[in-house]
Amino acid sequence: PHAQVPILSPPLLAVVWRPLAMLGDPAMVAWGLAGVIALGTATLVMIARGGFRRLAIIAPIGLFIAESMWSGNVNPFIVLLVIGVWVASARGHSATAGALVALAAGLKLTPIYLAWWFVVRGDWRAIGGLLAAGAVLGVVSLLGAGLDNHLAFLKVAGVTAVDGASPWSVAGFIRN
Repeated sequence: PHAQVPILSPPLLAVVWRPLAMLGDPAMVAWGLAGVIALGTATLVMIARGGFRRLAIIAPIGLFIAESMWSGNVNPFIVLLVIGVWVASARGHSATAGALVALAAGLKLTPIYLAWWFVVRGDWRAIGGLLAAGAVLGVVSLLGAGLDNHLAFLKVAGVTAVDGASPWSVAGFIRN
């Protein structure tokens, strides 16, 4: 409530959305539809190719998948990136898994927690991929959004984490 910004996402998301915004509302509608189609298709493929165990995992989180799919925000793509982390890691492509975590965290901070999973597993190639991709994405973000926007993001994030967290956010849940 104390932030005067429409969303609280890292500046890289604004860099990604800038070309869409220049194209106007139809491009943003297309973005939302692309999220529905991409995550919906991925979910159906995972169900079709998986066994009972995978279905038992997907079924209880189905409502969350649907909510992410229909949000029209970056959420469907974040879920797809996390699925990509899982697939890449399972197939032994640790550096790719790390790079996907960096991209997901560059668009929305929460996926950075997956880095801890790499540390606990001792998957240093994944950490290397995360750091390398994070450095490249950081440069892209700085060039695309500018230093002032990054500093403003850090300031708003700090205020929101302490004073403006909703009761449903992680910080608000812990505080309450």
